[in-house]
Amino acid sequence: FLTLALSYIVLLLGGIIKNIISTDTIVSTDIRITNLLALFRGVEMTKFFLWITLLGKWQIIFCFTISIIIILWLWRKRLYIIPLILTIIGSEIFVFLGKIAVHRPRPELAVYTEDSFSFPSGHSAIAVAFYGFLTYLFIRNTKHWKIKINLFFVGSAIVLLIGFSRLYLGVHYFSDVWGGYLVGLLWLTIGIGISEWIHSIKKDNTLST
Repeated sequence: FLTLALSYIVLLLGGIIKNIISTDTIVSTDIRITNLLALFRGVEMTKFFLWITLLGKWQIIFCFTISIIIILWLWRKRLYIIPLILTIIGSEIFVFLGKIAVHRPRPELAVYTEDSFSFPSGHSAIAVAFYGFLTYLFIRNTKHWKIKINLFFVGSAIVLLIGFSRLYLGVHYFSDVWGGYLVGLLWLTIGIGISEWIHSIKKDNTLST
C-alpha cells in the first residue's frame, strides 16, 4: 500500500512538472486564478493571510519542531522523533531541488517579493509534512474517535489555509501550491510509514520478551 501510494504521488508530481514545462493550459489557468484572487484582495484579509502564511515560514517551523522534539523526548515518545525529522528534511530537500529544476518565476501581482523560485511552494510542502505529521501523532495517541476526527479536520484546515494564503497573497500560482502539497504528502507518507514500522518492531520485541 505504501509503495502504491508513493508511486501515485510521484506520478502526479511528475505530471505537474511536465505540464508546467511543456504545455500552456496549466500556465494560463494559473494566471487566471492569480488575477481573479488579486481582484478580491482587501486590506483586512491581506493582514489575516499574512499571519496565516507565517505558520509555514521555516523559522517558525524550526522553532515548533525543536519544541515538539523536546516534548516527545520528555513524554517518552521518542520513536516519533526520527520520522518527524526525516519528513521535514525530506520535503525541504525536494522543494529545493524542484525550484532548481523548474526555475519558475514568481507571479507579478504578489503582495511582497520572495527571492526563491515559485515551483513548488515550500510553505505548502512543509504545511503538509509538519502539520500533517503532527496531526498523525495526535490522532495515533488519542483513543476517542470523535477527537480523532476533530484533530483531522483541524490539521487539514491549517494545511489548506496556509496553501490558500500563498495564493491570496499572490506569491505562488495554484500549481505551485498543488505541487508543494504533493511533495509534502510524499514525505508525510514516508514518515508515517517509517513511524509505523518502528512501532511494529517495538511491539514485536515486547511480545517476544
